Amino acid sequence: RILATAERRRHRSFGASQRVEATEPSPPPPLSEVVTTIDRYISSCLESKRGIVVPTFCRIGWQVLRLRGRSITRPFFQLLDTFCRSFNVKPTQIVPDADKACKFEPFNFTKAAIRFSPGLTKDNVFVGLRAIVNQLGEVAARGGPVQWELSFGKLAFKDRAAHFSFNAAFAGHDAGGPSEGDASECLG
Repeated sequence: RILATAERRRHRSFGASQRVEATEPSPPPPLSEVVTTIDRYISSCLESKRGIVVPTFCRIGWQVLRLRGRSITRPFFQLLDTFCRSFNVKPTQIVPDADKACKFEPFNFTKAAIRFSPGLTKDNVFVGLRAIVNQLGEVAARGGPVQWELSFGKLAFKDRAAHFSFNAAFAGHDAGGPSEGDASECLG
């Protein structure tokens, strides 16, 4: 009797799991949603004087420079070596010294999905970012012109070379950029 009861329970639980209807996977979200999420995340980091490392693609952040006897911060963009090697693209800029660069955080897909997207999942952000990086890299590898416009600046590839121009709000309106107080905030 005990064995019969256990067997019935096993069949019921197995049958219940078998009755779950197979649903078609939902279509991936449009890349425009992923771009908006990535843009919001990077902008948030830059506004907080933090840098971010976008995996297999780039580092974007702040560097502290000494000009005319004062410390100022300026934004910088650097393609990662893995991207340059994978797509045969020329590196963008020399890495600032560790003591002259702001703190960096690795791109967090969960944080991007929860805080900066209307309804994307971590996997949506991961797959979307990978697709965007691959599309940019493939066009850049062929030497074709491509641009990616974001709220904080514009990335352009031409003849396998990248150029990033920051908007005035991030680059500073004069040659000095943000004030001295901002430089200590970046490193501290």
